[in-house]
Amino acid sequence: MKKLQIYNLSDFIQKRGENAVQTLLSTFQCPLNPSIEHFLHHNAINFSKQGIAITYLVFLETNDNSRLVGYFSLASKIIHFDKSQISNRVQRLVNKFGEYNQSTNTYSISAPLIAQFGKNFAYNQNQLVTGSELLELALSQVKYIQSLIGGRAIYLECDNNPKLLNFYQSNGYTIFGTRTPLNAITPEHCLYQLVKFTK
Repeated sequence: MKKLQIYNLSDFIQKRGENAVQTLLSTFQCPLNPSIEHFLHHNAINFSKQGIAITYLVFLETNDNSRLVGYFSLASKIIHFDKSQISNRVQRLVNKFGEYNQSTNTYSISAPLIAQFGKNFAYNQNQLVTGSELLELALSQVKYIQSLIGGRAIYLECDNNPKLLNFYQSNGYTIFGTRTPLNAITPEHCLYQLVKFTK
């Protein structure tokens, strides 16, 4: 039976030491999205130390082996919903946890963001875990956080990639808006914002 184990990066560093963990992180490969690889190699440790985004390492553990198969990073953000762009159902949900600004016709709520998310392609380890399994682990971590502080929303952003959008929508996420990133390559470059409400 597959056993996937989650480790908070900061806790993992305390047990193994920063140099050893940095060496481990440097083995992570994600050729399909170099920015995911770059974040884990160069930013994850500092972001965790500063509390900007907390990274969780996902290992597949067997009796004689433990392999890094993926990771995800969570951050706390404020998200804005344009009232004219969301359904009555979503309006009722966000109204419970946020504030409505009549002048801008938007709802604002605080919610966990899945800031980074990716599988490790080193040594074909991407075949040891599915994207849906990683996403479910991130969701389970968010549910635990919400059991302590409240809340029901979780959100993420992705490029205008039909395959990615279909993947997230098939896992229960709904598009609620778009955002132009600060480092936009072209004026048309935008990120799709998706939300899911936990039970």
